[in-house]
Amino acid sequence: MENAILHGIQPRSAPGKVTIEVRQLAGGVRVAVRDTGYGISQEVIDNLAAGTVISGSIGLTNVHQRLTLLYGEGLQLRRLDPGTEVCFYLPDPEVQPC
Repeated sequence: MENAILHGIQPRSAPGKVTIEVRQLAGGVRVAVRDTGYGISQEVIDNLAAGTVISGSIGLTNVHQRLTLLYGEGLQLRRLDPGTEVCFYLPDPEVQPC
């Protein structure tokens, strides 16, 4: 959420919106943060997917790596028009994988 405000909404001169959605799914919870800011660059999305750290994206990289280590899947980033969506899935610890 901090990134959505600092990098997406705050630099704009127009008002913006940040939305947090938490949805129960089979076997876990999906959390999505969306903003109506400038939108994340494709370079940042590509580097995160490749595991490459670039200047200015250390926080996203750290969260992505931590989620991947803990749950097997990291952040999913998507450009919107306008804005960005960052989401992740938290598995239910009570549900045992096959």
